[in-house]
Amino acid sequence: MVEPAARTVRLSPSSRFAELVDAWLHQLGTTKPAANTVAAYRRDLEGVARRIAADAEVAVLHLEHLTKEALRAAFASWADDHAAASVLRAHSSWSSFFDFLVAEDLVEGNPMAAVGKPRREAGAPRPIRDPDAAARLLATAAQPDPRGRDPWPERDLALAATFCVNGIREAKRWPWAWDRSREPQGHDACR
Repeated sequence: MVEPAARTVRLSPSSRFAELVDAWLHQLGTTKPAANTVAAYRRDLEGVARRIAADAEVAVLHLEHLTKEALRAAFASWADDHAAASVLRAHSSWSSFFDFLVAEDLVEGNPMAAVGKPRREAGAPRPIRDPDAAARLLATAAQPDPRGRDPWPERDLALAATFCVNGIREAKRWPWAWDRSREPQGHDACR
């Protein structure tokens, strides 16, 4: 992960970028990240940093070069040749890196809030995988609930059937829970 020599470096605002990255990755060791995760963090930081260094025309990057304007320009360049998911991961890496720098009193705040990022794509809906879920849902909906204010099992059954025909997904079902504890044996209640 990080050589032992990097652990003894005293950080300051004049520290080289590479030293700061090594210190951040070292402190991440307490969270037990996978080696591939650490390598991805390093690639993201170093890839964007190379663009900042090229724009600033410097051979060695320091903290003073990591301005919000430089980060915005570097991320815009990064986004040109990387997928949205890669840009999001890099943004997250840099944000975490700056959180570390703030905690170490090396910077006043995290400039990553000022750096745009792509929107996360909504995950694909997952179908309910229980093979008898539709049958249980329909059977439960057909049973009137005498404790209900206005029991209307026909309506409940129609809604349940509509959900089943249109492919109810787990995300749409999340507020419901099958409550078997309050019902007589063999009956389910959808709450």
